[in-house]
Amino acid sequence: MANLMTDKSTKALIITSLNDNLYPFLSFITDRKMKDLLILNSYWSVVSSPNNSAMRNILLAMVSHNIEEIYIVGSNDSKSLELIGSHQSIEMSCEDCQSVNDEVIVKNYVRLIKDHQLVPKTTSVQGYIVDTKNEIYERVRGEID
Repeated sequence: MANLMTDKSTKALIITSLNDNLYPFLSFITDRKMKDLLILNSYWSVVSSPNNSAMRNILLAMVSHNIEEIYIVGSNDSKSLELIGSHQSIEMSCEDCQSVNDEVIVKNYVRLIKDHQLVPKTTSVQGYIVDTKNEIYERVRGEID
């Protein structure tokens, strides 16, 4: 049987949108160098179900890259948002959304990943929102710990 461990050092997995403006913040959020980060970009529909291919890719990355920390990073300047349900996505434009924002999406990602039966309880899963205009970031509150 082949050994899936390809890297002895631990890395952090970043799940984020396609917004390139977030990249400068990733090292600060994780307190790691860019070489120690594995980045998964998506259009916020990557983890819509605990059993889809994206979740399998996350699990494989956790094993093959020795991932101990997962960060879900969103921004408050997205031009379009998707509300992630357990098995569906609802696309909305920012003009239509008052209370639905990336913070809700990040909280849903954190919950889906933390609650997955194959994700070890020792794995840290955190969510962050970045305000690229004001160059600040904050941890999403109300996560399941």
